[in-house]
Amino acid sequence: MKILTIAFLFFWFTSPVSLVKSTKQEWKGGQGKSEGVNYKIQVVVKKSSDFIKFTSVQINDKESRFKLFKNNKPLKKDEGFNKNDTITISTSIIYNIEGRKAIKHPDNVVINYSYKSKNKKLEVTEFEKLKTLMYP
Repeated sequence: MKILTIAFLFFWFTSPVSLVKSTKQEWKGGQGKSEGVNYKIQVVVKKSSDFIKFTSVQINDKESRFKLFKNNKPLKKDEGFNKNDTITISTSIIYNIEGRKAIKHPDNVVINYSYKSKNKKLEVTEFEKLKTLMYP
């Protein structure tokens, strides 16, 4: 147990981006009776946006659009963040459109970012599951 605690503390204090919370919310319905999953991943940044740039998000090895939020407000392109800010990364995947069902994926979200011009990643595989949304 001590080794695990030490390893966690080492990662927490040395990584420029630390995971705080991750949630997933499945949804069904809407046009074409689609299905999908919305993901929200909260991280604390240990450096400002001068040093850290979020570059892409992948869900199950596929590129996904994403949005950054600070204090529940979207970050604009020219707006940065400060050291120790909590940033929420929001992304989603659609896996059933109009009856063409794709294979449901395991929950594997990778946040790619650069830190001092070096490529880094944060892999998230465990999520708190929220209640399924049903759209008309």
